[in-house]
Amino acid sequence: MNSPRFISDPNYCRRLFLPYKKKVNKRAKTILSVKAKRLGGFLDRSYHIRYSVLVKKIDGKKETLAFHALSSPDPTRFQSWRVMDYLWKRNFSSGNYSIPEPLAFLKKHSMVITREIKGESFFEILEKKSFQEIFSALKKSARWLKKLHKTLPYRFQDVFSLSYFRAKQENKVLAKRGSYSQTYWQEQLRILKEGYPGKLKFLKKVINEIVDWENRNRKSTDRVITHHDFHPKNIFLGGRKVWVLDFSESRLSRKIIDIFTFLCQLDLINRQLLKRFSLDNLKDFSKIFLKEYFGQNWNKVLKDPILRKDFIILRKRIAAQSLVGCLLFKTKPKIFSNIIFGKTQDPLCSG
Repeated sequence: MNSPRFISDPNYCRRLFLPYKKKVNKRAKTILSVKAKRLGGFLDRSYHIRYSVLVKKIDGKKETLAFHALSSPDPTRFQSWRVMDYLWKRNFSSGNYSIPEPLAFLKKHSMVITREIKGESFFEILEKKSFQEIFSALKKSARWLKKLHKTLPYRFQDVFSLSYFRAKQENKVLAKRGSYSQTYWQEQLRILKEGYPGKLKFLKKVINEIVDWENRNRKSTDRVITHHDFHPKNIFLGGRKVWVLDFSESRLSRKIIDIFTFLCQLDLINRQLLKRFSLDNLKDFSKIFLKEYFGQNWNKVLKDPILRKDFIILRKRIAAQSLVGCLLFKTKPKIFSNIIFGKTQDPLCSG
């Protein structure tokens, strides 16, 4: 299948960037050329692209700058843009804890374009198994998250409602069937029961538990701005700086969601590494992260029975979403099904 024009046609790529030349470079006179390279994506529905933009400046000098773009038909791509634009204007444009500069949102392609950052993902640091680097990354990630959660959510609800729920507002069928959460999880249940037809009753119970939990979170009075997909593959580090990517799931919710998402994903990612960390290593990682975020009261988080229940439900939620993606590719990884069906205990909140 041929690539879309925003990858395959250099002239079209150049026209995409021309309206934003002053954001590409403040001293830009014109954009000479743009080269595109696809880095990844999902089949022919989503695309991760790297654009190399050659600029001619007003002094006659030329400079090549790099940008990354994420495109998909998912309406949350627009949400990601709105959230990043909000945060960029509120102290995430500078300092050691920031986000990639949002350049533009191209509605026609549902594409978010951001300036390229120099660094490596937390996931790559884990793969190297350098404990000194991992300890440092854990502390920096916790500090970045604290900064996000302390960011005033003034008018953030407007950003969220204008983007994430636009699809729901425009789709009367979904609106009649119930909340976005219920509709979303009904579809996930449909896919799960096709993969596990004999487990329908149990799957319904798990999904209902997740939906009820999400509804309670939305009604919570102590909500903050959350990333909602905070994990090592979305965290990049370079020198003293930390950047966090992909705000397509961001919303107002409880800060514990981001904290526990990170701890759950540490465990899941470890199970996929060729050389795994030990259970003691994972416990040390979680303690370092929690200590940096909570200070002296970090241990109360692990002992609180209500928060422990939050962790267990969130872990099932992540596993269910991951398993649905795998089932679409006709695979059934036990790493996720064991969590959903209660065959694996959580290692990070025990002991």
